[in-house]
Amino acid sequence: MTFLNLSILFGLIAVSIPIVIHLFNRRKANVVEWGAMRFLLGSLVNRRKRIQVEELILMGIRCLLISLLVLAVARPFTPVGSSLAWLALLPVLFFCVLAMALVTILTRSRARRLLAYAASTGAVLLAVYLSREQQLLHGDRWKNASSQDVAIVVDGSNSMRVQIDGQSNFERAVAEASLLTESLGPDDHVSILIAGGLIEVVTPEPRSARSNLDSVFESMQPVGGTMSVTDALSAAASALNAGNQAGKKIVLISDGQKLGWSEDNPGQWEFLADTFSRLPTTPPVVTRFLPLPDRFQNGAVSSLEVSRQIVGTDRPVTIRVSVENTGFEAIEPSGLQLTLDQSQVLVSEVGTIESGKTFQMNFEHRFERPGPHTIEARLMIEDDLAEDDRQVQLLHVLETLPVLLVDGSGRGGDSHSAASFVELALAPPADEEEGAAGTNQQGLVETTVIAAPDLSESIRFEDYRVVMLLDVPRLGAGVSAGMSRYVEQGGGLLIVPGNNCEPEFYNAWKTADGRPVLPSRLAQLIEFGDGDRATHPTPDSFSHPALSQLVSASQTDFGKAVVSTYWQLEAHPTLSGVRIGAAL
Repeated sequence: MTFLNLSILFGLIAVSIPIVIHLFNRRKANVVEWGAMRFLLGSLVNRRKRIQVEELILMGIRCLLISLLVLAVARPFTPVGSSLAWLALLPVLFFCVLAMALVTILTRSRARRLLAYAASTGAVLLAVYLSREQQLLHGDRWKNASSQDVAIVVDGSNSMRVQIDGQSNFERAVAEASLLTESLGPDDHVSILIAGGLIEVVTPEPRSARSNLDSVFESMQPVGGTMSVTDALSAAASALNAGNQAGKKIVLISDGQKLGWSEDNPGQWEFLADTFSRLPTTPPVVTRFLPLPDRFQNGAVSSLEVSRQIVGTDRPVTIRVSVENTGFEAIEPSGLQLTLDQSQVLVSEVGTIESGKTFQMNFEHRFERPGPHTIEARLMIEDDLAEDDRQVQLLHVLETLPVLLVDGSGRGGDSHSAASFVELALAPPADEEEGAAGTNQQGLVETTVIAAPDLSESIRFEDYRVVMLLDVPRLGAGVSAGMSRYVEQGGGLLIVPGNNCEPEFYNAWKTADGRPVLPSRLAQLIEFGDGDRATHPTPDSFSHPALSQLVSASQTDFGKAVVSTYWQLEAHPTLSGVRIGAAL
């Protein structure tokens, strides 16, 4: 931790003002012999204690207020990679100020007061020295508070191609971005990004605002697609993190089309907030919305998605297509066309769509062949913007999904073992009538069960899409190393800890370069007795894709399930960005 205005910290000397005033107001009492005073002695002693407590509180508040004001003007912040945490520095400063205030009230010994003042002053000077060392450690990175890194995000989506008076909004946005760079200071640096269906970082490294950027702006072209605001701002934050200036700012130039400004996924905005919090200073986001033409007729295929993340040949899948009227007047397309693998065509009627409204159509289809497939949705309409009338998606269809179940319960092939229950849930036996009809002869999931003691270093984890450890106490050194490499290469790992699980192994499990394999630690095993109140899952909290399918139905009773034993988890202290995927 350091301060943008480090010299302001010497303003903490002002904390001595209320202390000096208090000391000068301490008058030495003149002793007057008076016989009746001895009857009031007890009352005076009690009253003095109460007054002393009031003086302690007032002196502490006065000194802390002055120190808070000084620290606020000094503008504390924590640089990326700082070794001096604010949780260590700020409490030390506040404790020193409070100690000086309290010693002034509690003791009349000049020697003790001077000793406390010297110790507190030394601690403050040490804090200033350590903050200065943080600045020197980063070189010139944080020395100028007036300089800033600016990330300019230009909307390059399809709607930015709209022509107004012979010029597109994208060309206007580029011109405004160029004017913005000319208005920046000599020490400012800029990063330029184009956001659409994908994010194009035009300047891989932040460049000085005084460098020649004309060629950069002349080469910029819209990337098409729909801009996701959260993705664009996350990319801008990454660009700012590569800069060396203390100030940070994001400027977004767009036409204000609401496509991409989705609010139905709060997890994306939470991730964006977490990304912003890791920067030295939280960047303000300045938006500039360009005008659209007075008459604008446009229908857009806003989304094309399938109902399941994993699609196999075993059952049909729902293809959802959303059409949105982003123009200023009602539209009436002649239809919505769905093309599969450039040959099979499905057409559906759409009808009239009012301005700002969305129409959704669902198509049921079963892919007979595994492998890559293309899905194209086209809105059959003539409007002012033809580029967003279609969307294409590439879908990979699986024939089988191989899953390895590692059973650590020690029951082997017992029908009541952990693996037997999971295997039954993942690959239930086919119904005889369905099998006869040929609609579900082979399931998608293909399970392999291995007892934990039978795992060897020769096993090929890459042959499986998912590995599940079911109540496995621990893994051998060779097996755990192979599984950590499997996870680093993109393999799926799901751990179901049980009574046999040894938290010491899982909490210390690391990759070859010393990173934790798991995002959380096993804290303690919680067990409810027969007379205790059990707990239940909270379906609304199931945000992780691996668990969201459990509550995807419109009506589910999963929240009524009784949980009598569970492992309490805590985020790994060395990892950042860990999110909770489900809660009780």
